[in-house]
Amino acid sequence: MKRSATAWLTVFWIILALPQWAQARPTTLDQLIETLRKEGLHERQHQQQRLERFHRRHDQRKQMLDEVEAEIARAKKRADRLKARFEANEKSLAELEGQWKRQAGDIQDLFGHVRQNAAAIRTLLEGSLVNAQRPGRLAFLQTLIQSRHQADLEDLRKLWDLLLEEIGEAGRVVRFEAPVIAPSGAQARKQVVRVGVFNAFHEGNYLRYLAGGDSLLQPAAQPPMRYRRLAKSLEEAREGWHPVALDPSKGALLALMIQKPDWRERLRQGGIIGYLILTLGGIGLLVALVRYVWLRRVEQRIDRQQREEEARDDNPIGRLRLALATPSQSSGEALAVYLEELTEQELQRLYRGLATLSLFATIAPLLGLLGTVTGMIETFDSIALFGTGDPKLMSGGISQALVTTQLGLAVAVPLLLIHSFLRGRASRVAARFTQEAAQLYEQAVGKTDGLAA
Repeated sequence: MKRSATAWLTVFWIILALPQWAQARPTTLDQLIETLRKEGLHERQHQQQRLERFHRRHDQRKQMLDEVEAEIARAKKRADRLKARFEANEKSLAELEGQWKRQAGDIQDLFGHVRQNAAAIRTLLEGSLVNAQRPGRLAFLQTLIQSRHQADLEDLRKLWDLLLEEIGEAGRVVRFEAPVIAPSGAQARKQVVRVGVFNAFHEGNYLRYLAGGDSLLQPAAQPPMRYRRLAKSLEEAREGWHPVALDPSKGALLALMIQKPDWRERLRQGGIIGYLILTLGGIGLLVALVRYVWLRRVEQRIDRQQREEEARDDNPIGRLRLALATPSQSSGEALAVYLEELTEQELQRLYRGLATLSLFATIAPLLGLLGTVTGMIETFDSIALFGTGDPKLMSGGISQALVTTQLGLAVAVPLLLIHSFLRGRASRVAARFTQEAAQLYEQAVGKTDGLAA
């Protein structure tokens, strides 16, 4: 194999050397042989050098191959170790990831409850009177509810401090300045007294907190004056214990009390029938007052007449005495008829007006019943037109029905009591008059019998 390569190289060299040899143009055979010998020696030296270089490169490549193989072996061992470590880390990572997911789920649930509680606390405190004193204190609750990040310990501490603040303010009476909207719509900063988280007062008037506006409103309709006097005395006080009417529902009962119609609105709800019942009641009371005063004066004059001998014409007994002082009938029957006529006239005077009271006391509940029927008809008309979806549409007829019934009973019961009282008083006066008439008749009959004898 080496000889064949050498021959081929020799032929290749000769082909390359021919041009130079042709140029040298040896002239003799010896020169040609010498030239060829020199060229062959030169070629062998060249081949020897190439072979030595090849062996050196071969050794270097083999050394490099050994080093690479050793490096590959080391890398393989290292890869095995890394693979084992990777698998161990994968297993540990899976365990840690599962643990993290469980803990993250618990934390998500925890902060979900925090946001829910924050929303509930905002709903609870957004109508608190403390907000009028400290506006903007609930701003962080909105941030906490809408935040996409997890709440931190500082947020939980603020939430806790807010609850403690609300609990503490519920037991304090505080004076502060706040915007107050008057019934006319004008707004100004005024001195306000806050009693816990229940009510706020200004100059004896109850105030309502406007949620979101951080201001107080003075309603045009206020509770009864006795409650406002208590509030005024509390505002003027500087120390000690003072009674005051509070709304434990933090304004709900006050709003209902303000919306409750007063007696004027109740009368308007009764309509024409209600006014008619009140007119009858007023006329009946006027008649009762006139009759009471008249009966009282008659009693006083009868008492004075019975103490005196001289007859007076300002009382029934005095007029009876005057009538019997000059009798025109001589017989007892005629005298009895005459006394009966006089007695009947005086009794009519005593019972005058009582029949009117009885009539009014009877008519008043009947008018109330008429108002009830009218109101129910109006209610049924509203139901037929609009249905039962809105109770306010039916409230007008129901109010008229109930108010007229109440007014009829309220008028009839006092009139019946007054009628019974005045009738009893008139009966006592009539009894005294009848007794006096019987005595005068006996005296007149005795005198007439004496004269006849």
